[in-house]
Formats: sequence, C-alpha cells, structure tokens
Amino acid sequence: MSQQLSVHQPSYVKNGLIKSPGRLKWLFVAFFLVTLSYFILRRPEVGLCQTEAQYIILPFLLLLLCFIPWPSGKMQKALPAIALLASGVTAFFLFTTVSFRTSEFVISRFQGDEFDMKSSLFREHIQNRIQSSESGSAGRIMRVVGDHQKAQQLLKGGKASALIWGNKNWANLTFQKDAKGEALPIKIAGKTYQLIKYVPAIGIPFKEAYPAAEFTSLLLMAEQEDPLVGDSYLRSAALYRGRWTTFAHLAYPNWRLGNSHLENYLQRGRTERAELLCALEAYSQGASHLQPGDNPHLRAALFANKAIALLLLNESKSAGKKEAKSLFKKAAQISSREDPFGAKANMHKLIVENLDTLRMKNN
Repeated sequence: MSQQLSVHQPSYVKNGLIKSPGRLKWLFVAFFLVTLSYFILRRPEVGLCQTEAQYIILPFLLLLLCFIPWPSGKMQKALPAIALLASGVTAFFLFTTVSFRTSEFVISRFQGDEFDMKSSLFREHIQNRIQSSESGSAGRIMRVVGDHQKAQQLLKGGKASALIWGNKNWANLTFQKDAKGEALPIKIAGKTYQLIKYVPAIGIPFKEAYPAAEFTSLLLMAEQEDPLVGDSYLRSAALYRGRWTTFAHLAYPNWRLGNSHLENYLQRGRTERAELLCALEAYSQGASHLQPGDNPHLRAALFANKAIALLLLNESKSAGKKEAKSLFKKAAQISSREDPFGAKANMHKLIVENLDTLRMKNN
C-alpha cells in the first residue's frame, strides 16, 4: 500500500518542498500579513513614500525567506544558479531599459547615490505629483547619466521632453529640442525677429531632495498642461522657496512666463498691452536671479526676449530701440561664452541675427 501511495505522491512532496503542511500554512499567513502591512504603510494618512515603506518591509521578507523549506537534491543545487541568472536579467533590464518612448519625463539614478536612496525619494515625489495632476508619466533609468551630451543623446527621437540627472549637489534638467525649432519668428515694424524658445538645460540645487523634487515637479507639470493651467504651475515654481544654495534656477520659470505673456499678446491681435508689461516684468525678474557666471544660455535668452518685448511695446515709435539694441548686444556677448553643461544651441546665431535686423534700415 505504501509503495502504491508513493507512486502518486507529487514531486514537490517527494523532493522535500513540503516537510510540514502546518509550517507552510503559517508561512502563507505571514507573507499575507507582511504584504498587508506594506499597503497600510503606503496609506496617505501614514505619510510614508514607497521607498520608505519598502525599506521597513524588506527585513521581514528576508526573515521569512529563511523559514521556507527549500527542495533538496538537484533542485536545491540549481537554486543559486537560477537566482543569479534571474538577478542578472533583472539588473540588465533595470540599467539598460529606458522609458523615453512611453514616458513624458525620465529620471536617472544620481551620481554618488550608490544605493539609489536619495534618487528614489526624489523620483517618487515627482511621480506622485505628476500622476495626481494627470500631467503625464515619469519613467526612470537606473544607470547614471553623467553629462548633458549623454542626456541629449538618450532623449533624441523619444517621447520624453526632459531627462533629469545629477549628483549629490545638483539635479539637472536637460530638455528635448522642440520639433518646431529653437525660436519663434515675430514681425515687428516690417522686420522679423526670433524669440528664443529653447534653453538646453538648467541646474537645481539638491541639498535636500524634497524642495528640488517639488520645484522640478512644477516645471514638468507646466510642460504638459494647456497654457492657462501651465502658467499657474510656472508662477508657483517662480515663487517656490527652499533651502537653496542659489536662486539661479528660479530664472527659468520666469523666462517661460515671459514667453507665455508675449505669445498671448500676439495671439490676441497685439491689443493687450498688459501682456507685454507682464512679459517685461517676468524677464526682468528672471534676470535678477542670475549672476554673470550662471547659465549663459538662460541669461542670454532673458535679455534677448526682453529686447523683443520692448520693440513690440514701442512698435509704432522709435522709443525703446536704444535699450533693445543694448540688450541684444549683451545677450550676444553672453551667449558666446562656454556653457557649464557643455550644451550646444543656435542661440548665439539667432541673437546676432536679431541685432543685425534691428540695425538694418527699413526699405
């Protein structure tokens, strides 16, 4: 009888996977309780992020793994090799698979963050903020992106409009070039000027993860929303304060707001003078946050676009031309300097063309 029963025993019993059905039952209960604990920790009222909850649960999962009655024999010998292979495949996909074609924004692991702790907190806050506002999705790449050139290479041809990379001191945003080009042509008094619409990259102080993540979230949400809602996010970003080591990054949302007001003026038939005044104020405010050695592309774009706003404000008069000329000259000089990111753009050429256009006499 015993021989007959042994023939029909399942292989996992014969190999020793279930040495004690009672023990296995309690293991299932324990795994269920650990999983339930994780979801409780992730509830909004608890206030823990995904990474923090995972770190709390991990020791309990490892402890439970020690109590699993692993199979004996050949299967037991093969387990380390299977685990190693699975780890290798997982690592390969985590470090090489990039979600640029499916996500609006991509966040890389930061240099010097070996265990991905600070990067994870930063990334998760951005993902939660973007998802809550339905402003798109933020993907991730687990390898370190060391410079702007590599970031632009990765962005090329993908859906993502920005890649976030950096180190323990800075979170950097590299922007995808707009398919429409780097500038918007604007006719003023019979001449065509180029409004700068593309700044390659900006840096955000990363002393603390939360303020940097919140500021970045506001910028990214503004990228995806319609102009009216997007402008509200840009205003929030321009006014956002944290324990910054510099305020240079606040120039970027002000530059974007200036462009938005200027474009609103053009779209409304050039009748809303208040839009131009708001644009001038935004450009001036943005420039006030930048020191001479800060982001030359952004600083030059602020001066060049302010010059165009002045020309539009005095379109039918000669007033403002002297100041606009001075701003174009300053912008041309700044844009010729080496960019700290090593970024390349056609900005200098466009600004010089604007200066030449202003000097040119009407036919």
